[in-house]
Order: sequence, then structure tokens, then C-alpha cells
Amino acid sequence: MSNALKPLLSVLFVLCLLTVPLFNPRLLAQTNNEGISNLEGSGEQGIFLSSVYQSDRAVRHFEDSVMLADGWRSSTHLEAIQQLRYVDSLNTLKIDQYLDDHGYPDKENFSDDARVAPWQILLHSRNKEVRRKHFNDLYDAYKDGDLETRRFLLFLEDEYQRVYEKDFKSYNQGNQRIDELIKELENDGLQRRKFRMP
Repeated sequence: MSNALKPLLSVLFVLCLLTVPLFNPRLLAQTNNEGISNLEGSGEQGIFLSSVYQSDRAVRHFEDSVMLADGWRSSTHLEAIQQLRYVDSLNTLKIDQYLDDHGYPDKENFSDDARVAPWQILLHSRNKEVRRKHFNDLYDAYKDGDLETRRFLLFLEDEYQRVYEKDFKSYNQGNQRIDELIKELENDGLQRRKFRMP
């Protein structure tokens, strides 16, 4: 067996393990908008979010494994990058629909994996419109304590780097740094809700 096949087989095995909980007929419909909209309660929603989180981690592990086995920018590594981007785009659509229907998962009812999934998928997403659309979901989760300051800050710094193609420079940390980043991003069209919807 070639070295390139070993990481592929290990990732396929992990993906098979991750999909076992999804063989509930109600949960199999999750890949379409109606299925995501019909997820009931934190149990089904948590399984859905955890599976999205795990697929994101698995595809990144696969891409890293191929790069280490076959070399950076090798033909197999470039194919792995394409697979990563494909999974990212699918996960972006799923999280977009999930947040539209259910809002950001809270600490009380969701595991860490489930709660971090929307943030992680939006962080990795190449879709600026979806990232911007759900900025307020992330902001509200940060304000409510459902998203850690460091994660929200990482999202804002990543957004700044994508917009201005340079790192954000400031000596401030924590909430002050977040406020500065939001102000800078508002110059690029980021819109923060003035009043929260109940």
C-alpha cells in the first residue's frame, strides 16, 4: 500500500465512525434545508453540530496528512486542498441554515464541540456574505458568554486580515481590541445590530 493511501484510509475510517450516529432517519435529512430546520431540541441539534464540527476537523487532518506524506503542493496535496474547500463550502451552507433556523447554541444545552461548530465553520468559510450575515450571531454569543473572547477575537482578526490583507496592529487586548476591530470592519461594511432581537 502506498504512503498516500494510508492517510486516506484512516480519514475514511474516522468519517465512517462519525456518521454512525446519523443513521437515525430524522437526522439523515440534515443535509438539506428542511432537515436542518426540523431538528428538534438540543439533542438532535447537538448531534448535527458535532458531526459538522468533526467533519471539519477530519478534512483538515486529512489535508495535513497528505501534505506530510506527499509534500507541500504535490498533486495529491492540491487534490486534498480541493476536498477541504468542498467540505468547507458544504459546512458553510449547513451552518448558515442552522443559524437562520435555530440561532447560536448556548453553553447550558450544548457540548463544547457543538457550541464551537458554528464559529469554527464561519472562521474557515471563504464565503464573505455568510460570514458577515452571521457576525451578529457570533457577537451575541460572545456577549452572552457562549463564545469565548479569544475565539471571537480570532474571528475578527481573521476577518480584518481577509479585508485589509494585513494583520491588525494594536496594543490593546480583550474587549478593547474587539471594539477596535469592529470599528475598523464597520468601515468595510460590517453591520452590528444596534438592538438585539428577543
